[in-house]
Amino acid sequence: MLSGGRCDGPAVSSNVGGWVFTGSMTETQPDPDEVGASSAHPIEPVLVWLERLEAQQRGIDASRMRLMAAAVDCVLARGSSGSRRGRELAYRALRAELSTALGLSERQTETQMDLAFRLAHHYPATLELIEAGALSLVHARVIVDAGALIGAGDADPVVSRRREYERRVLEIALVETPNRLKPIARRLAEQGAERALEERHREAMTERRVFVLDCEDGMADLVAHLPAIEAHAIRDRLTRIARAAERGERGHDERRGHDEHREHGERRSRDQLRADVLSDLLLAADERSLFAGSAAEAIRARVQVNVDASVLGLIGQPSSGPCELSGYGPVSPASARVVAAAASHWETVESHGQSGDVLSVERYRPSERMRRLLAARDQHCRFPGCRVPVHRCDLDHTVDAALGGRTATPNLAHLCRGHHTIKHHGGWRVAQEPRGVLRWTSPTGRTHLDRPGGWSGPP
Repeated sequence: MLSGGRCDGPAVSSNVGGWVFTGSMTETQPDPDEVGASSAHPIEPVLVWLERLEAQQRGIDASRMRLMAAAVDCVLARGSSGSRRGRELAYRALRAELSTALGLSERQTETQMDLAFRLAHHYPATLELIEAGALSLVHARVIVDAGALIGAGDADPVVSRRREYERRVLEIALVETPNRLKPIARRLAEQGAERALEERHREAMTERRVFVLDCEDGMADLVAHLPAIEAHAIRDRLTRIARAAERGERGHDERRGHDEHREHGERRSRDQLRADVLSDLLLAADERSLFAGSAAEAIRARVQVNVDASVLGLIGQPSSGPCELSGYGPVSPASARVVAAAASHWETVESHGQSGDVLSVERYRPSERMRRLLAARDQHCRFPGCRVPVHRCDLDHTVDAALGGRTATPNLAHLCRGHHTIKHHGGWRVAQEPRGVLRWTSPTGRTHLDRPGGWSGPP
């Protein structure tokens, strides 16, 4: 018997494909007096009700997935003895039936049907955790999408790899947001992939293209489908030129005595500057005329690619071991070797074999050791769920230096400007625990743990 969440009210039941479902006809609504009741924090009752509703919604989502999977199973069972075309027509008829009943497009309905089938048959433990309220449907989409690399068949090797992937990814999913989970899930799925990343990348490279999507109000989207390393490098280059142009505009205004609002309109935003820089560069303008600064600063892109030493042949023979583009996920070893060969410097990161903790960082060109160690450890802003990369973050003292906090690795972590401000002025408190784990406490007293970016399992 499956429940559609924690509900009160008259119950209904239905039987679909042998599954019996029970649920409520009405939702429990919060009492306005309870929501407005006084507490340690004025929004505490609101948060309590939101948490209850979220748990209830997760239970409903799980029931929805089971119902859809049962409907698909019914169609497949009835058509098992028929022709392939007969099964396809039965499936399409079901898709049309569900889409009209739910008021969704057939494409949206098919996406849900596919997710439901895979959860019920390939990732049952994930579905059970959604049912229990421990995971959201968004987590499930991330897990299932990444797991597609493993294969959809029922052969024993595939089933074994999929089961191991689900076990490992659920350990992460239970303590991370879907946004943080996505690159980790892709990394774990890559280890059990049916086809090697190198082979898939060569095939995907043939699909690179540039196309235009027409929009309203005289606008259009110019879309470039490129290898991930090149795409991230291009955006980084545009950002660096845009920052230089921004400084140039600000200096020009200050020299002329203007305030932040220019004579001919407000200053351009960073997004607007990036778009203008892209247009100017592609239309053959000289990039040195776009900003106030050196050409070297304008045209140097920066990406971080994490490469196992074996890939570069530094230990034994070159292999096809793990390679990851920060902010994206796994990339092909061949692409990583090209980037490494052209790099102005390398950093060697020593990590613990079991926990993945960063132990030390060595660089072939002198730099600040502590900053390098923390950048390698954190990888992004350390507020729960935030993935702003470290080069756009502040290096913050967990215990303020003004209050006696040491400038040492156990008291430093990267925070983006927004979350840095929240930490100091938004009522949030943070303490740093062993292994670089940050324990955040919200204004209402709730605690949230944030593990370093290289973390790959529970402590």
